Amino acid sequence: MIWIVLLVLVVLVAAYFLWNTTAFLLFSAFMLAMLAVGVLLKYAVVYLNELEVGVVFDRWGNFSRFLDSGRHFINPFLERMTAKMTKGTRDATGTTSMIRTKEGVPVTVTWSVSFRIEYQRIPDGIKYKMARALPKNAEKMVGGKALRALRHNIERKGIAELHSDKAIQTLEAELCQEIFENCKAYGLVEIPPQDVKIGPIVMPEHVEKAIEAAYERKLTVEGMNALREVLDSFNDDHMERLNTLERFRLFYDTKVDFYLMESVSSGETRRAPGRGAMPGMAPGGNGGPLDRTPQGPRPPKPGE
Repeated sequence: MIWIVLLVLVVLVAAYFLWNTTAFLLFSAFMLAMLAVGVLLKYAVVYLNELEVGVVFDRWGNFSRFLDSGRHFINPFLERMTAKMTKGTRDATGTTSMIRTKEGVPVTVTWSVSFRIEYQRIPDGIKYKMARALPKNAEKMVGGKALRALRHNIERKGIAELHSDKAIQTLEAELCQEIFENCKAYGLVEIPPQDVKIGPIVMPEHVEKAIEAAYERKLTVEGMNALREVLDSFNDDHMERLNTLERFRLFYDTKVDFYLMESVSSGETRRAPGRGAMPGMAPGGNGGPLDRTPQGPRPPKPGE
């Protein structure tokens, strides 16, 4: 803007000093030529960067052609570039509620689709339509097709299927293929599964609780079945080993109380007064097998 103001000032000063002279006429012709070149460069030369595609219409408003990246010359009296499209990635996103499953349960789904458009893929018969729609509405157009495909896929599935392992990955793979088939006429490039994101799938609270309860019951049944299989495989050797381990546990358990037995003259045994520790363990010891208390001479028994 500043250089235009300066140019106007120079022209005014030159016109003041050269008025009614041949030099003024030459200067005026030169300035008119420069102005014509400036207008030509502004409206006749179009430059598009590596991620842009130009859309050209004629003076009557009819679609003329697409312009690829680079420098192009157009006829400013018959053509004009009215819009640009990007070659880069576009994103269509949304959160949709009240999508009903096969059982009629409403769910809320968050989704997103990343896509690219190449104008060379657009069929010739509909290029004039796409030239008007794609520059501003490509996200809405692809998003609408994505939503329709999402509804169609979820309505064919049940709650249990949506809650199963890899359900989201399967749904994303199905969705990207359907979106491409439905939007192929837009010039859409094939969509890889990683460019379609679905989730979370939010279900009503009572449905979530019912699924959690069913899952817990399933784990319980599976655990009981596994325990039954283990018990059914037990044999006599296994039981003998368990009995041996139990005897060892009792032997090392210092909290087990027992009674000392003594012999009487009739040859029978009877319980001695008081309680004692396991043989080989000192009273108050730590219960280990090496915790022994030295024994003194045995006192004589009655009748000896």
